[in-house]
Amino acid sequence: MIPIEKSIYRSIEWHLHNVAEMRQAQAMHRDDVFNAGGGEMDSGTRGRSKHPDPTALKAISLVDSAAARWLDVIDGTFHFFGDAPEAEFASLYYGRGRTLRSVALSMGCTERTAHYYRDNFVLRCGMLAAEKRLIRLDKMQERDG
Repeated sequence: MIPIEKSIYRSIEWHLHNVAEMRQAQAMHRDDVFNAGGGEMDSGTRGRSKHPDPTALKAISLVDSAAARWLDVIDGTFHFFGDAPEAEFASLYYGRGRTLRSVALSMGCTERTAHYYRDNFVLRCGMLAAEKRLIRLDKMQERDG
């Protein structure tokens, strides 16, 4: 198992607890990008064409935001676990203001098992976040034994 430093663990959990706010901010960003006129976008001359494609620039702006990548990571984690207890735990715990104990009681498991579900979910989220370069791999260390 690869443990995650406490600061990274907390960062991942912050994103999990704030999914609704990130989705709202992403929707506002999407509206701003779609409503932006051609002159408001930074076209630059990075490509070979002298006439930048404003639709492509808008698409790049939407995909490239950190919030969009975090939302992809979180959605991917839920998709990975599917109907597993980790996904059920995460949907009951994150962003709902519930304690771990109350979620464990509602799931009919012990608090220790709930901690196990939480750690598995956060670890998988961390692995996906590392793939998308949202967290640094050098902050994750392999444990011997």
